[in-house]
Amino acid sequence: RLYRGEILIETGKDPRPLAVVTRAGRMQPLGTRFSVRDQGLTTTLSVFEGAVQATCSDSGVQTTLGAGHMLVFDAQQAGASAAAQALRQDWSRGVLVAEDMPLGQVVDVLRDYRRGHLGIDPALNSLRAVGTFPLQDTDRTLAMLERALPIRVVRTLPWWVSIEAV
Repeated sequence: RLYRGEILIETGKDPRPLAVVTRAGRMQPLGTRFSVRDQGLTTTLSVFEGAVQATCSDSGVQTTLGAGHMLVFDAQQAGASAAAQALRQDWSRGVLVAEDMPLGQVVDVLRDYRRGHLGIDPALNSLRAVGTFPLQDTDRTLAMLERALPIRVVRTLPWWVSIEAV
């Protein structure tokens, strides 16, 4: 059961069943490498090898996803599958690789790796970030973003940080 965050799993061909359960549903791997990210009401499933069967928890809708695909689903329905981002595995090595990633999405990822409040001016959400950032040192990541983008990181308190426009 994944209550929060993300998990990367690699399984072999084993007759014992394995399942990952989130609020949105259940995923049954079929000899594979995949990641599951719980985002509250939705779950993102990325399959890197093999296949995974996803079942929405309330509706029972099932989708089998093959290697190279990702799916965002909730308890009722699954969206359309899209190409999986191989970079989605990089968090397991302690880095965030952003390739033209919206700053709002970068901040969402960083929130999982730091304590306290990390806010962003909504006008900056669509600003694009490019680079490789350390997840275990989010203050360093924020400094890197501040040097590369027209933003200012404001530290009201050590645990209250906001990103504003310059």
